[in-house]
Amino acid sequence: MKEIIDALNEGKPGNYLKINGKPLINDITYSNITEKSGTLAFVDGGNNEIIGGSNFTIQKARTYYCVYENGKRIKQERKDYTITVFTKNDKLIGETEGIRIEIEQNDPTLTYSGFCVQPTTVAQFIRRLLELKMASQLPYTTVIDGDLEPKRPEEKEFITANICGLSKTSTLVTDSGMSAIQAVLKKAPTGKWMAKLTENTYFAKLHEKSQHVFRIDCHDAEIIRELCANAKDPTFLGYPYGLIEAHKMAKVGEQETQQEKLILLSKHPELMNHTNDAHDVLDNIC
Repeated sequence: MKEIIDALNEGKPGNYLKINGKPLINDITYSNITEKSGTLAFVDGGNNEIIGGSNFTIQKARTYYCVYENGKRIKQERKDYTITVFTKNDKLIGETEGIRIEIEQNDPTLTYSGFCVQPTTVAQFIRRLLELKMASQLPYTTVIDGDLEPKRPEEKEFITANICGLSKTSTLVTDSGMSAIQAVLKKAPTGKWMAKLTENTYFAKLHEKSQHVFRIDCHDAEIIRELCANAKDPTFLGYPYGLIEAHKMAKVGEQETQQEKLILLSKHPELMNHTNDAHDVLDNIC
């Protein structure tokens, strides 16, 4: 452990960030942030499996948005979906309301460690599309969890100019292998600040007492000033409360999916023959 900590502390910042455009570290511009009141929407999603096997999954998904104006919530809404993913002719077919995608089993964009694409991975991706779709349809500047770099073409349809992405974690590194956030922190000012990495990508510290720095993808830096006004909740100081609320309200719990499962199996008991979960068999006996 000491060797790991020493290596992290002794790392060199390097010369540039490994991101589109490869911005030079010495060219990154910093500025302190003065917060600004405004109107922002926040979107998040959740999903949980109802029943599944090696070649299919049926899941319940939920998206939720809330709108804050000058620090007060003025609107909120949630929407529930059923996501189905199944294998047919060496492809995974995923469907939900208004969305249908077909993905090759060895598609590199959704494959991990050389394994075939899993139905649950496709379901997660469809949930992401539902989040982006909800955000793109709102008449507000809308903040979602995660960056705005599309992993697949389907995402590009829903990534509109009104969407801002905020990432709790960042895998960006410099050419020396140092975490990009750590490299930027070495030259960061005190207080609330933002660092412009590329035309639409920033690192930002949204509260002077926070220990967290976030990656923010947006088309207008004024949004970051408005985020500061929403990032004062002591439960997660420096993180927008609107995203905390959206995350909480979009969760799909086990109790919900168990109820859905009972209803589904009462109508289609043959699904039990295709599940890999031995717990289902035991529960059916007991």
